[in-house]
Amino acid sequence: MHRLILILAGVAIPALASADSTERQAFVSVLGGYSLAAPPEATEWSEFDRGPLVGLSLAWDRAPPEYIRVRGEQLGRAELVPEASVLVTGRTGTLLGGVRLQLAITQYEVGLFRASSRGKVWLAPRVGVGSMASGLVYGGDLGVAFHTGGIEIGGWMGVYGWKQSASSERMDLYGPQMLQVQAGLIFSSSDL
Repeated sequence: MHRLILILAGVAIPALASADSTERQAFVSVLGGYSLAAPPEATEWSEFDRGPLVGLSLAWDRAPPEYIRVRGEQLGRAELVPEASVLVTGRTGTLLGGVRLQLAITQYEVGLFRASSRGKVWLAPRVGVGSMASGLVYGGDLGVAFHTGGIEIGGWMGVYGWKQSASSERMDLYGPQMLQVQAGLIFSSSDL
């Protein structure tokens, strides 16, 4: 587990050091969705701890490339985006940090319907601490967001795992190992 933290730190530090301060800015995101948590061997619906999930995320990011007003033009930019998140589901909370491996895409009047769009797709490995975990929470998520003026709207899905603390009220019910699947909507803006 310590190797994973060192690898993530090794990836995040160069991403921060190479950040162009004129282009990158803090993006604040509000997350809302649903969470299912259970031991990996769970087979019945009654074994799942489920409920709504809310969260807040801060990313050192930038908007997708601007449109080049040439029909059929497509631009893409791969980048590393440091991010920290707080997720709350029921009575449990999790603080996560990681680096998004992100592709920002822009297209202008592409295809039969001449669609123009700006957006991002990412894969984000993350590590953190949780209120019910005895050690680290680890996992990641996959997401997509469309840029519409000053805000970004999208969706994400994540999978996380941890070992429960011995003092957890769920230890007798679920056992020591937990796996959580999350999904929801994300609303982001740098104009706060």
